[in-house]
Amino acid sequence: MFRLTKLLSEFVRQKDWLGMFVVALGAIIACWAVSILFSQTTRELAMRRFQLASPSFTSWAAISPVPAMYNFENRVQFTNELAGSGPLNESHDSWFENPVNHFPARCMTFGDFASQCFAENRQGTFEMSTRFRGTELISRWEITENSDGVMTVRRVSEDWMRHDVDE
Repeated sequence: MFRLTKLLSEFVRQKDWLGMFVVALGAIIACWAVSILFSQTTRELAMRRFQLASPSFTSWAAISPVPAMYNFENRVQFTNELAGSGPLNESHDSWFENPVNHFPARCMTFGDFASQCFAENRQGTFEMSTRFRGTELISRWEITENSDGVMTVRRVSEDWMRHDVDE
């Protein structure tokens, strides 16, 4: 604690505003990361960030400096069938389910799964779930190919689920 006090007093003495800004930003980021444990709002904002579901680019960008390590349990499912709102057909040849470390949306874009998902068909239903304690966000996306060969990704649903913490 004494070193931090000495560092801050040196910043003030030398009028090192950039140094004070960097330390303050680090403290804010650390508080935000810890608040995920206690605040439902912070938790939901972080989950939305993981699933590219933030209400605006500004809100996504505001929390982008927060490290996105292994905060949540993330799972993805995919099938080349367009499932709509019904359950994914687990018996279809293209269906798979996997846990992922972080940012589950990368699996359908440029991740390792892209070549597996679109090897034969250039369409499908992608579902990702992000869970922490009793809160889970499940998003479903449809991927279709346009007549010009461009693939379109659109969110079909976004569901929040509450679980017993002991589950």
